[in-house]
Amino acid sequence: MASSMASTVQYLAMSFGIALSTLLMQALLQGHERADYVEAFRWTVLLLALVTAAASRVFGRLQHDRPLSRSGAPAR
Repeated sequence: MASSMASTVQYLAMSFGIALSTLLMQALLQGHERADYVEAFRWTVLLLALVTAAASRVFGRLQHDRPLSRSGAPAR
């Protein structure tokens, strides 16, 4: 049950990432020349890298919980 929930959340997060990258690319695209697409793509990748770095920093600062006992309650 938890595996299917984790998989659903993973696919949802990927969908949000694709949507964000599409919005960024569209917002940064200035014209329809090849160079414009390359420049918009370059900035989109850099901005997504910054979002990923910020998320990594936030999740890296989370505290580790104590391991659960067999009953599911936190071990003391």
